[in-house]
Amino acid sequence: MNQEFWVFRQLLDSIPNINRGGCAYAALAMYKLGKRLGMNVHIMYLYYCKEDYHINSLALDRVDEPCECLHAVVTVDNDAYDSHKWVPVSIYTYRHFVPEELVIRSLRVGRWNDEFDKGRYVPEIESVLGEQLLT
Repeated sequence: MNQEFWVFRQLLDSIPNINRGGCAYAALAMYKLGKRLGMNVHIMYLYYCKEDYHINSLALDRVDEPCECLHAVVTVDNDAYDSHKWVPVSIYTYRHFVPEELVIRSLRVGRWNDEFDKGRYVPEIESVLGEQLLT
């Protein structure tokens, strides 16, 4: 894995509750950096809830507004990671790759866990990344 990407992932992992309401922000930030570095990177949403999976499947076709997922990760060369560890995606009942645009829309309208202090930490993530996440 690219060293700059690895260091950025470790920085994200140091943010309190990043994987308890901030995982989609982390996945989006890792995706943007990975793309900039020329990596084979994608965002994947993971679920146990069929309804949320179905809503976001419809949102992919713009039939519905997106919602949150249980967990968001990035895949790098077919391995899935959150900011902390490798994630065995097969334990999740439902999963799909989602485009950057859907992640941004879901972050704007979804009911994400409020344990993650997005008002405090998203600007810090954007500062280190060097770009805004929701644009």
